[in-house]
Amino acid sequence: MFIGTFEQAIEYFIKKYNGMHLDNLYNKSKLYAKIKVNDDLYYVTFKREFFYTFGRIFGKKGIGQSYSEDIVLKASSDNAIIVFIMPDSKIYSINANEVKKYAIQNNTIRKIYNEPQKNYSVPVSLLKRMDL
Repeated sequence: MFIGTFEQAIEYFIKKYNGMHLDNLYNKSKLYAKIKVNDDLYYVTFKREFFYTFGRIFGKKGIGQSYSEDIVLKASSDNAIIVFIMPDSKIYSINANEVKKYAIQNNTIRKIYNEPQKNYSVPVSLLKRMDL
């Protein structure tokens, strides 16, 4: 199944996991949906590609994924799981506290251009596939 928009990604996740859409959160670059599934809270978004320059920028091996600081901190305070859905309908997840801990311990927090916003980055190896 091909997914091309945020709306399609959210609809796909809700149907697949019988979730309840609680709210949308927006920062300057990305829209997230807060979705409750049973007792778990998810911050779900749509991403077109991985962070391919992760290794080069941070001196690490492989590719990564980045999340905006405000989303990581909000999700962390909610003890939520951050989820992103790719165009090929693959679903990846990571606990927000794990993103925060890894980025702080491994110095993978960076400011983007002239924006006040920072991004927290993690290697893809920390992500879990939900759709298997």
